Parts: sequence; C-alpha cells; structure tokens
Amino acid sequence: MKRVPFPLQTVHNLREMRREEAERQLAQAASAVDEAAAQLEEAIRFHAATAEEYAENYGAGALDPQEAAMRSNYLTALARRIQAARAHLAQRQNEYEAQRRLTITAARNAEVTAKLREHHDARHEAEAARVEQTQLDEMATVAQARRMGENKS
Repeated sequence: MKRVPFPLQTVHNLREMRREEAERQLAQAASAVDEAAAQLEEAIRFHAATAEEYAENYGAGALDPQEAAMRSNYLTALARRIQAARAHLAQRQNEYEAQRRLTITAARNAEVTAKLREHHDARHEAEAARVEQTQLDEMATVAQARRMGENKS
C-alpha cells in the first residue's frame, strides 16, 4: 500500500535538527565546565605548593623581609586567581544548566512530532487494513453469490 506522507515532516525534521544542535552545544558546555574545573584545581594546587614552599623558607629563616613581602603578595595574587577561577567555573556551570534546559525542551519538542508521526502512521495502517478487509469481504460475498447461483442452476 502506498505510504501517506506525514504532513508535519518538515516541522519534525527541523525539531530533530534543533535537538541535535542543542545536544552538541550541551556537550561543548560540559567540556567548558570540565576545563574550568581543571583550571581551578590547577590554581589551587599551585597556590598550595607555593604556600608550602614559602612556609618552609620562612620557617628556616631563609627569607629577608623584602622577599617575604614579595612572596606574600604573590600568594595574594594566586588567591585572587583562585577566586577568578571559581567565578569562571560558576559561570560555565550556569551556562551548562541553561543549555541543559534548552536541550530538554528541544528533545521534548522532537518527541511530540515523533509521536504525532507514529499516530499518523498507525491511523493510516488501520485505514488501509479496514479498506483491505472491506475488499476481502466484498470478494467473499461475490464468490458466495456465484456459488449460490451455480447451485441453483
């Protein structure tokens, strides 16, 4: 039987493309979150290593006051770098969450037209089965009438 085209196929295709694009952007946002988290971890490790080295040198009395002040200022700058990295991570996480919501919406929209297409196909198949059954019934009726006519002769 000839397949009846789904009238909303173009809409469905567009929604599928939007879903796929949203999923790609979500993957990129997840990658950006991972990268920002790695940068934060690196900043924290570097700050801790620098602070440990400073503490060792300070405890050993190997620092003059000017060098101690410079290292203290450097640790402060590293602490600001950590704060900036945390803010950057929070921003990337917010972007990820926004993209996740967009992806969910795009997936739902695509699912709606997919279900509409399934219902359309099911209705068409049911109609085709009904027409076929009607034809078979008519053929059976004609055959029965022919047999009845042959028996009377």
